[in-house]
Amino acid sequence: MPRQLIEIPPPTCIRACPQSPDASISEPPLNQSSMLRPYSHFLVSQTAHAVPAAKLDVPVGSLDDLPLVEAGTVAVVLTAFLWLVYRSWMCSNKLQSRHFIDKQD
Repeated sequence: MPRQLIEIPPPTCIRACPQSPDASISEPPLNQSSMLRPYSHFLVSQTAHAVPAAKLDVPVGSLDDLPLVEAGTVAVVLTAFLWLVYRSWMCSNKLQSRHFIDKQD
């Protein structure tokens, strides 16, 4: 199976929050986003450049297998859809029969 080696660099900035919202913090080195809470800030790692990048060996697929994967995906999705239609039909039949029994009493 083909594999690909990917290099993942260490983080250069980590988002952190103080223990209490009232704690004083210095201005974050990155622009404050409106999505972040006002008391969140960023810690910049000084050792990020000294740490080597991690290497990750990832298996990748082959383009020759693509038609088989697509056919399998279609079969699974279609089977799941048909099963949901069947279960919905069975449930509606039970609810209808229960409704007619309750009406006759």
